[in-house]
Amino acid sequence: MVTAESPPKRRIAAYCRVSTQVEEQNHSLAAQISYYTKLIEEDSDAVLVDIYADRGTSGTRTRNHTNFLRLMDDCRAGKVDAIITKSVSRFGRNTVDTLVFT
Repeated sequence: MVTAESPPKRRIAAYCRVSTQVEEQNHSLAAQISYYTKLIEEDSDAVLVDIYADRGTSGTRTRNHTNFLRLMDDCRAGKVDAIITKSVSRFGRNTVDTLVFT
């Protein structure tokens, strides 16, 4: 009996960041995490690798974004097929850093 293998699921990671530790920002971070978790888990063709989130870090320098750097390491290691984020500004506000990591 021949069976068709189903294609592998896309390994999706989400990156969330807020620039301050103000309570409103913490709510925004929690909302981002909840949204992406639900979005990816409801996609039958995708699997959630992880939610990478940095709190209270400016977008102008990525070197202080511990979870962003962990995400980049996981991408280089071949663990992630795609990254989703709220906006390009969450990925980074420094144009050079954003282009280098993209």
